[in-house]
Amino acid sequence: NGTYPSGIDQDDSISGTYWDVNFGLHGFLRDRHGNIATFDAPGADAQNFLGGTTAASINEQGVVSGCYTDSNSVGHGFLRDSNGSITTYDVPNGISVGAYSCFGYVFPGPGFAINPQGAITSTYFQPISGNPFGGNFRGFLRNPDGSFATFDAATYSPCCIWTFGLAINPEGAIAGYFNDGFNLNHGFLRDRQGTITTLDVPGAGTGNQQGTIADGITPGGQVMGWYIDAGNVRHGFLLAPQVTVSPANLNFGNVGLGYRAKKVVTLGNVGVNPVEIGPITFSVATGDASQFSDHVFCAVNLGAGKSCTIGVIFTPDAVGAD
Repeated sequence: NGTYPSGIDQDDSISGTYWDVNFGLHGFLRDRHGNIATFDAPGADAQNFLGGTTAASINEQGVVSGCYTDSNSVGHGFLRDSNGSITTYDVPNGISVGAYSCFGYVFPGPGFAINPQGAITSTYFQPISGNPFGGNFRGFLRNPDGSFATFDAATYSPCCIWTFGLAINPEGAIAGYFNDGFNLNHGFLRDRQGTITTLDVPGAGTGNQQGTIADGITPGGQVMGWYIDAGNVRHGFLLAPQVTVSPANLNFGNVGLGYRAKKVVTLGNVGVNPVEIGPITFSVATGDASQFSDHVFCAVNLGAGKSCTIGVIFTPDAVGAD
């Protein structure tokens, strides 16, 4: 038996899972004062070995996300809101939500990450006739309204497709990994439009169960995780968006009152991930930033290896040095 915390919210409440003396699984929530509430999802069967309720993560609103197994050892997803009400769900056309992660052992992470808006990502099993493993492990996104999007990071495999969504940020970007059917792992990033980019860290091994696992993503899109090299040594990595700005500074010279001047800045994505272009802000050496405006020629997402331009317009509102 044992206690396994898995997440903490902004109020210092901790969610997690504990094993009882019979190796059944149960969820718990510990508040900032040390009070502990335990819970089981409706239909969870903790009598099966390593079966029951697994609380995998908690968001800023105190909503706990996880999975549970029933008396037939079939996995299902659940949400527990801040009032203790539990909602269960299943992915359409799937027979087991969570695959391995609801049985007390994870391969290699629990998934069921939930973002502040209530979107969840993990994996589910979809049976396929004639498949040597009986079907595919596919990634899913459960939207806050309860609708689903399913996805595969690999579109081809000699035996099967294994895709595991492990983390999701506030923008809905998902990080995870997939196995290519040759027992080699690759990380991936799925942006909120559904575009998937494969991530292979330099130095990652190419042997059995080696490769890259992405299991975290920040609000700004930084992907983190670990990889196993050719010597089966594990290392961590952080993959940050890489954006160039040219020129880095603008000098508009003398602009008469009642006139305006425009200069162009080029943004380039030199990383391997799409980058989201957020609101434009200005920092000025002297004067008032309100005299500057922009004309953006960039899409919301800037793809890897792509560039776009931003027009910066200076309209002086008084006579003097700015």
